[in-house]
Amino acid sequence: MEKTIKNKAIIVSIFLILLILYSYHLRYMKVGDTSIPDLEKLPSIIDGYESIERKLTEEEINILGADKTLYRIYTREDGNTIRLFIGYFSAQQENSQIHSPKHCYPGAGWNIIDDGEIKTTVEGTTRSVKYITISDGNEKRVVLYWFRTLNKIVANEFELKWVQMKNALLRRSQMAIFIRLSTDLKEGQSKEDRLAELSSFAEKISLELSKLIDELQSN
Repeated sequence: MEKTIKNKAIIVSIFLILLILYSYHLRYMKVGDTSIPDLEKLPSIIDGYESIERKLTEEEINILGADKTLYRIYTREDGNTIRLFIGYFSAQQENSQIHSPKHCYPGAGWNIIDDGEIKTTVEGTTRSVKYITISDGNEKRVVLYWFRTLNKIVANEFELKWVQMKNALLRRSQMAIFIRLSTDLKEGQSKEDRLAELSSFAEKISLELSKLIDELQSN
């Protein structure tokens, strides 16, 4: 028992040391990509959804700290909408880090009703991605999101930190992309059906985004 506690203490100490080193790299080092993907090249029409682009305010851009953002609202003839947000970060600096939806939505007045992971096809491969169901008292939405590093799809916020920590310590690219899809959960609609719709959309948009990343790496 005493040995187990001692081993756990050692593991925690090592983790804290790595975290301190990671924080140092974030503060004083910048290992990122100078090129930025042209997110506007992503299709404006997907699966019968046509999009309009919404420009973020200067305040929103400053809060996000992303090097490039894209926010589109895709609408279908039946009135269903899918909101797409993409934030591209060339490096995870101290004041330029991806904000988790679990923190952003509550800060904007939304309550998280439930959360979990589902299997979906991202960039042609079955992956686990995160979802949350939120409500502001009047509206309900289902949100699907994941993260994309240089060569890895990441669903979990903690895993993203770990991957970026390793990349920083090894002086690899710290490029990261945050992809978020959300749709309204109207009366009479099921969460499962809306998640299925988001998953289908995610499959299409992730392949197109992957092409942009490959194009960026080939230049």
